[in-house]
Amino acid sequence: WALHSAAVNVEFHNEVIWIRPGSVFVNNRGHSAYILPPSKGWTGPNDMLGMKIGHSIDFSAYLQRTYTLEDFVICRMNVGGTEHHVIPQLLEEGTIHLIDE
Repeated sequence: WALHSAAVNVEFHNEVIWIRPGSVFVNNRGHSAYILPPSKGWTGPNDMLGMKIGHSIDFSAYLQRTYTLEDFVICRMNVGGTEHHVIPQLLEEGTIHLIDE
């Protein structure tokens, strides 16, 4: 859903930021979270303790289809370690330039 006013356009998404769309396992044990793409697999039911399946989006593609260089985009990224995959993709595809702060 989105929150709109005369001066602000804020969007909240209940999706996992990732480098491609699909499903990922989300681990939310303790105070940290990380995702495990299904391609990495898992070794048994104990690996699934505390994990849920989340819908992931290709963040670079989302930025590209949603914003232009004329938009002012603020991005706070704390995505459980996946920023180590997402940021290189943003750099490689040039979509990092769509983020102002």
